[in-house]
Amino acid sequence: QGASYTTNASRTVGDAREEEGIVTSSSPNLVNGTNVLAVEVHQTGANSSDTVFGAR
Repeated sequence: QGASYTTNASRTVGDAREEEGIVTSSSPNLVNGTNVLAVEVHQTGANSSDTVFGAR
């Protein structure tokens, strides 16, 4: 069973730093040009406020 939108992260990451990576997929649902992706970032708790996410 996957995570739901209310699932907290199971661990923290200490000394995190910005990382860049390329995500590839062989999904036939991705096409050349514009695609719409849905993402979620899960914090360890409701009071956690130190997350950053970016995509381009």
